[in-house]
Amino acid sequence: MIKVFEITRNGEPIGPNESGDIALRAQQNIKQYMSGGIFKAPTGRLRDSIRAYTTGHFIYIVSQLPYANVQNEGRAPHVMWYLLGKTIPIRTPHGVVFRKATMKSFLSGRWMHPGITAKKYVEAGVIMTKEQSPDIEIRQRR
Repeated sequence: MIKVFEITRNGEPIGPNESGDIALRAQQNIKQYMSGGIFKAPTGRLRDSIRAYTTGHFIYIVSQLPYANVQNEGRAPHVMWYLLGKTIPIRTPHGVVFRKATMKSFLSGRWMHPGITAKKYVEAGVIMTKEQSPDIEIRQRR
């Protein structure tokens, strides 16, 4: 995951020293927000993977974990076609049972992923940073 934000003051780019300080604050605010109970069973791995870097007046919020963007942006409910033909272990209160993902089970409506609600932790941390420095503008770049 990479998110890029531009930092300006009165429409002018800010200096690299100040942008570094703001990037560090943004990183801390994102991690603080992530620690506030937005995840069901947090391990801290995603939170610890968040890094902020600067180049000029741009902040780059980065995570090397493949699921970081999905957790931040969310994912719509979908059929898990990638399971077709595989044997899936399923935990139950009585132990583990194994189910085969067959075309018949797909056609009967099984193997639906419920989706993931967007956590928007990057955006929340950046908003917190902007509130701490109301004289700066922080805009996400596409």
